Amino acid sequence: MEFLAFLKEYIAVSIWLIGIIAFIASIVAIYKNIYVIKDMIDKVCIILKKILNTYRTYRRKKYNRIVSSEEYLEWQNKTLFAIYDPIINLYNSLENNIKSKTTCEKAVMLINNKNLYNYESIYFKIDENNYPYPFNGITNKDDLIKCQILKTKFGNEKIIKFKFDNREQKRFYNLVKPTIHFPNNIGYALNNLSFNKGFYFTAKVCSYKMNVCTSNIMEYELYKLYLKEKRSKKTIDNKLKVLKARNTIHENFSGELNKIFTSGDFRSSLLGVQAMVFCKNIYTNTYDVLRIRRSEKVDAKAGFLQFVPSGGFSALNNSCDYDTQYSEFSVAKAILRELLEECFGEEDFSGRKLNSTENIYSNNIVKKLLKSEDLKFNFIGTAFNLVNLRHELSFLLVIENQEIIDLIRENEESLNVIQFVSVENMEKESFWTYSFDKKSDDDVKDYKFLNPTSAALWNMVQKTKFYQDLKLNNYRIIKEE
Repeated sequence: MEFLAFLKEYIAVSIWLIGIIAFIASIVAIYKNIYVIKDMIDKVCIILKKILNTYRTYRRKKYNRIVSSEEYLEWQNKTLFAIYDPIINLYNSLENNIKSKTTCEKAVMLINNKNLYNYESIYFKIDENNYPYPFNGITNKDDLIKCQILKTKFGNEKIIKFKFDNREQKRFYNLVKPTIHFPNNIGYALNNLSFNKGFYFTAKVCSYKMNVCTSNIMEYELYKLYLKEKRSKKTIDNKLKVLKARNTIHENFSGELNKIFTSGDFRSSLLGVQAMVFCKNIYTNTYDVLRIRRSEKVDAKAGFLQFVPSGGFSALNNSCDYDTQYSEFSVAKAILRELLEECFGEEDFSGRKLNSTENIYSNNIVKKLLKSEDLKFNFIGTAFNLVNLRHELSFLLVIENQEIIDLIRENEESLNVIQFVSVENMEKESFWTYSFDKKSDDDVKDYKFLNPTSAALWNMVQKTKFYQDLKLNNYRIIKEE
């Protein structure tokens, strides 16, 4: 018995010794082949990353495909106006708004007094003669609300402080992340908008990531609700309750819902800037308007038609310190930047290091444009997107210098070349509709795929004196004697 006990103990010790030796041998083997193993791990990580990116691309393309379908657009339109029609009526009924003549109007496709389509956007038209370039009086740097900055864990890079509030924000951000090149770039979100003495807005600093997670996410929530109703084949009565990010904003404005249109509280909706550019056509003696179809490389409204330039009101470089937050806040420079990027193919200013806002004026195109004696560059109002509750400051620009017009070319946000659309064609229903066969019912109504805020911009331009005079002259330029 003692021998058996000794034998068991001896075997156990032997196994332990063999295990220790094997472990040491494997450590030695790993050490000798550390670079081979590291290379294998790196390759596996690259493969896994490619698989993940492929999956995200698939989900993003599915998302873009659905939100740009006619069926979805009709559902979204109906859903949003069920929520916002009462608020629009409330806003327009308030005594202060009636006195200041700042009622909001729905964006529509209006051709020869025929309403072809309603867009999920509203607008506030301003007399274009009140705010010519450089648009003095619509805001002031001294009223800007700055945002706290933090140092990253590694290195001295500084970023705007932001933390995901919930899982949905993180999921949506990961979905669109591949299309976002500079998530930490600073931008300017609406703080407050007032029409008491003309037009005046104040802003607060945010990052593009904050805009995506608190504003753009509202479209994603609509998309998810649409899929939910489609799968269950049941209509949800109180849709607002299901749209959590949107509902939170509404609840916080309870009792003063009209302020949703003029306050940027409870979200960081990046202000946009957009312009309708009229280029003189020396061959037809009329004007052409610049328009693009958005590519898949953008994070919103891929495949939609849009007047250019149009983009976020953000900084021209990658700094985010408090001096930069203050100095980069310029409406004039923001719209000129977008003009150079989207209409003249200039490289994106975002992410550039040590790039002063003043550099915008050293550009030869800007120099020629601003030196024009008869420069027509006016602020005409603001468009408000009901999908993401975001304002876009809107402008009218007329270019008659042929040297400048000859330099116009597209950038990566455009699916193809910039379209020079005759103003006369813009007013034709046939231009906005593609018919393939007289017997077919599959006509493509392209006006349904016009970016809603572009539609609002178009509506505001149609009400300007410049456009009304052009229309009275059958869209022909009146030659000055």
